Amino acid sequence: DILQNGKNYVLNYEKEQKKRWKVNSGFKVGHNNILGYYIEITLRTLRDIPKVPEEYIERQTLKNAKRYTTSELKKLEEKIVRAEEQINELEYEVFSTIRDKVVEKTINILETAKNIAYIDVLACFAEIAEKNNYCRPKMNNGDTIVIKGGRHPVVEQINISDRFIPNDCYLDTNKEQVLIITGPNMAGKSTYLRQVALICIIAQMGCFVPAKAIL
Repeated sequence: DILQNGKNYVLNYEKEQKKRWKVNSGFKVGHNNILGYYIEITLRTLRDIPKVPEEYIERQTLKNAKRYTTSELKKLEEKIVRAEEQINELEYEVFSTIRDKVVEKTINILETAKNIAYIDVLACFAEIAEKNNYCRPKMNNGDTIVIKGGRHPVVEQINISDRFIPNDCYLDTNKEQVLIITGPNMAGKSTYLRQVALICIIAQMGCFVPAKAIL
């Protein structure tokens, strides 16, 4: 309660002191890292107070004000500080308990994370394939690459205004070992090369591919 309502306790103490000395301004309870909580009274307000009470212990003199503390204010500060320390101790205790339990289950957590990642990849494969009309590749042990209506998986997403034109590809180990690709700059030669490579890699990953068919 003291931690949550500490500021209210301080404000109430300030109101009590103001009421005690019948002042409305030039009197406040403040806080800094050096003095902690203190009572600050301006010199002008001090002139209106007949005599500073003996329980007011002077801590600091400023140009236009003086700062004091009292045993009651010190006790209030000690309660607030002690409450903060207790909260920190409890937080660390809870953190340590959770940390130790996590360490005990490290292998299980890593295995679970691995399985979740695997499921996540498969789910992404399925979503992309359905969304972009990918086809299921037919895998074989032959020496040919047959791609019909192949598309670059990245470039076709960028060309929103211009529809990506699909391309075929046929390569084998006999008469079709080499393809000569010609065209002006920015015609898409490099895109075509990367497209063929990506389709082959994606197929080997176990994912559907951006093409009408791959044999």
